[in-house]
Amino acid sequence: MNGKQLSLFSSIHFECKRLNFLLFVALKANFDCEKVREKLEILDGQIQTLKEERNKTAELLEELKLSGTVSGDGTISAINSAVDSIELLPPIIRQKLIRLEVMIFHILLA
Repeated sequence: MNGKQLSLFSSIHFECKRLNFLLFVALKANFDCEKVREKLEILDGQIQTLKEERNKTAELLEELKLSGTVSGDGTISAINSAVDSIELLPPIIRQKLIRLEVMIFHILLA
């Protein structure tokens, strides 16, 4: 090979390496994009589930208000009048009641 051919070969070789690198970067970006798209679909499903649960909870709250079980400020009157009896409930039930009151409070604020 003469000097001109060697220079041309070197330039072509460099360009091939550069294109291979760019192809690698593009494939990685495509892979990452698909992963993000999958996560987005999962999050969309979770958001939809939370919205449905929120709507069901709002409907339940409205029913409880109509039946007089929930006072205007969102507290459950049966629980407020029986604080001592809450201590007798299993811890898991107490936690669920507290979470329910918090959810009801947040719904009333929305």
